[in-house]
Amino acid sequence: MIDYTILVNALATVAHDADAAGTPAGALIAKAFTDLANAIERAAPSSASRATAQPEPTTALTGDSLMPWGKHRGIPLKAVPKDYWAYLLRQPEPIADSRVRAWVETNIKDAAPKTPTAQSQTEDVPF
Repeated sequence: MIDYTILVNALATVAHDADAAGTPAGALIAKAFTDLANAIERAAPSSASRATAQPEPTTALTGDSLMPWGKHRGIPLKAVPKDYWAYLLRQPEPIADSRVRAWVETNIKDAAPKTPTAQSQTEDVPF
């Protein structure tokens, strides 16, 4: 059985590093690798059909809980760089791991995506 998680994590790491470069090419690479990782996740057999799959734990994570996946796997959530959380939150797909997503929404300042208000959209219009 292929472990698609390893491939998806590798693609996410490359996408994060390319995005962190802050160049137009880096942004294009980041989008391409993110799209590829999302496509693989959608095409991969569901975790319910994998013989080795474990149900997702239901206990809430703390800042001392270890990051379960990605570039920062194995370090405490509170030690994961804020730019990595910002990167994940900019992606079109929400964080798939519900426990990590809940921890981020509770503990990372400005975790909720900002949507401009009608007033802020017109404030800078010169006419």
